[in-house]
Amino acid sequence: SKKIFKPPTFLNAKKLENQRIVQLLEKSHAITNEISNLTKSSQMEINQSKETFILTTSGLVLIIPILVISVLLYIIHSISKSIYTLSEGVRIISSGKLSHQLKPTQNDELGDLSLAFNQMSLELQHAMNSLIAEIEERKKIEERLVKQNDVFEFAIEGISQLDQNGYFISVNK
Repeated sequence: SKKIFKPPTFLNAKKLENQRIVQLLEKSHAITNEISNLTKSSQMEINQSKETFILTTSGLVLIIPILVISVLLYIIHSISKSIYTLSEGVRIISSGKLSHQLKPTQNDELGDLSLAFNQMSLELQHAMNSLIAEIEERKKIEERLVKQNDVFEFAIEGISQLDQNGYFISVNK
């Protein structure tokens, strides 16, 4: 059987239009659902990103002060140790041990101060040794002068001393 072409009627056109509207509504509903799902998914990702950001920021807020405090404590400890070593050196030298030398613990101003302290200690030791040698020499000279004076004072015969020009300086009797 052959189908005979029937021209579209108003009812057929309305039916086709309604079918098209239903199809468009179904597609529109599917697109709306997909947009809703994407929105939910995006919102979940945003929430996860927020949580990650908050956790990271909270961690940094806790870790950074701990690191800063740790570094400060290390610096304070190293400075305190150097100052303590220097003060111990001063105590040892003030007790009379001028040969004491400090070992610089750092390559900074405190290390330079330790080196300067060592130089001062060496100079004090050399000055002290020079003073001791001069005192020894003066004691020897004094002993000779005492002996000469004793000989001069208690001599039986008269003794006189002349200067370079031949003038009398002293006479024992």
